Formats: sequence, C-alpha cells, structure tokens
Amino acid sequence: MLWAILSTSLLVHGPHVQAAMEWAKTLEDSPQAQAPMHHEARLAWNYLPGERFGLRLSEMTGPQRDGAMELLQSVLSHQGFETVGGIMLLEGELRDRAIAAGRPDPSRDPEQYTWALWGEPGEGPWGFRVEGHHLSLNVTETADGTRTTPLFLGAAPLRIDEGPHEGTAPLDHIETIALALRNTLNAEQAAKAVLSDDKPHDVLLRPGHEDRLTSKEGLCASELTSPQRAMLLRLINAYAQLLEPRLGNSARARLLAEGPDSVTLGWIGGTSINEPRYWRMHGPDWVIEFDSVGDDPGHVHTVWHDLRGNFGADLLRDHLNKDHLNPNR
Repeated sequence: MLWAILSTSLLVHGPHVQAAMEWAKTLEDSPQAQAPMHHEARLAWNYLPGERFGLRLSEMTGPQRDGAMELLQSVLSHQGFETVGGIMLLEGELRDRAIAAGRPDPSRDPEQYTWALWGEPGEGPWGFRVEGHHLSLNVTETADGTRTTPLFLGAAPLRIDEGPHEGTAPLDHIETIALALRNTLNAEQAAKAVLSDDKPHDVLLRPGHEDRLTSKEGLCASELTSPQRAMLLRLINAYAQLLEPRLGNSARARLLAEGPDSVTLGWIGGTSINEPRYWRMHGPDWVIEFDSVGDDPGHVHTVWHDLRGNFGADLLRDHLNKDHLNPNR
C-alpha cells in the first residue's frame, strides 16, 4: 500500500543502520534533516499536523525519498509498514473530504510527513524520527541495543469504505483483538477492569505528560482465564509485531520481562467500534493506551511508551556510564 503512494523503489538493502547511513549520504544539500543527538527537537515528539524539525516528503529529491522509505521499512514489519502506509492514506482521505465539503485544509497532506536524523549512524548513539499527523516513530540506537518508543499511531476515519483505497483500516488488527478480549470478561472481571466512568478526551500520556500514570490500575492478567490470557498476549504481540522481527522480538521480551501476570488491563466506556472507548495495558515499566478521541468513536489514537527506554534513555545512560568507567574510550 505505502509502496504505491510514496515510492516505486523500496527494496531494503540492509539493516536499519545501513539504511540510515545510505540516507545520510543524500542529505548534503538538506541540512534541515539532521541534527546532533542533544538537539532539543529530538525529544519534542508530536502527532498533530504542523511544522516540525526535519525534511518533509514534499521537499525530498527522488533519492532522498527512496532512502527515507527504505529507512522506515528497515525497522518495521510488513504489517507495520502497511499500518503506517494506511495512516498516510487516511491523511489524503481527510484532505479529499475537506475539499469535497468546500473547506480545503492544507494541513491534511500526506506529503507533510517528516523524517529527521539524529547524530551519525554507525558512529556512537544515533537515531531518527518519522512523524506527522497521527504518527510519531522514534528510533534510538547505541551499541547496546535499539529503542522504538514513544510510538504513536492514529486513524480517522477508522476505515475507508469506498473508492480506490476501500478497506484501508490501519489499526483494525489491533482493536479487533482488544474488543474481543473485553467482551469475554465476566461481570466480576469487567468491574475490576473499569477504571472510571469518565473517558478521557485523548490518550493520557501525551507529549509533556509521559509521567502522568504512576501506578497500575485495572484487572490483573493473573485473574484472566487461559484463553483470555492468550488474547492478551496476542494484543501485546500486535504492537511488538509492528516492528521487523529482530526489533519486534526484543521489544516483546521487554514487554513480557516479568511475565504476563505483571500486566493490567484497564477499560473505560464502550465495548464496540461504534461507541466512545478507552483502554490501556500497563506493565512494570511500560504503558500502551488506545482511545477514541472525545465522543467520536471513528477517530482513534494509540501510544506505546517504554517508561525507562523512551528515546533510548536507558541505553544512553548505560553508554555514558561505560564512557565514565573507561576513560580511554
């Protein structure tokens, strides 16, 4: 899907480090695309339309665009790449609907998705971000590993029901599992899962509010039946499997480092796609939220936070500690 709308040359020629190094070679005349790791924009993630640091698709040359797509594809699975492509397609759908309604909105433009490169790939800590409306993918790499959070995805509408992209529903594979799990809960389980009578307007851990949830609430996975626990694992896997297999396996291991019984499931609101709803999974040091925005069941946001490793914070701390312990480095 993304192949069709953004590039016709998307073969990956190596892992994400190599892809980043190759893309960096195309940026000589685009200094707005790259900054040091300590640049303030690196931590300034956002999922709204608007200006941001980096190079927009509309500003890229052909080689830059191909390289940007290869870099994105290098960290995502096929499912993840299709999900991101669907989100970008929906942005075009919003643009076309605004034009049809006589209210053109120039901010609704798939060409405004922006790539930014931090540091020098292959030379110490580095990273990159792909971001725009309903998307923020933040990748950080050191010699000790890779982190891919915060990761934000959104969709409006949930599904395209007609036209050349009919059937596009980028987050359907996630929410189908979540709703199925919620609807297997018995009355006692559901009562424990319910967090509040008041559904939040948006995900709670928005930019600038990443530390808002200090304790786990909801139904403990230990209180699920075996089939329900299997569904919870499928839901966790749906997020890890957005990433290419090596990164996805590493992320899954971190999500389940203390076992599935360390996870709680919380729910507010409806139990179908036609109702406003909010849910979250909360592990020992991570949170995944999913929310329909305001009272609109057809506009959804989801975000995955590694509370220790967002923007590679844990990896960067380890890197600095090693440098201090080894002054000859």
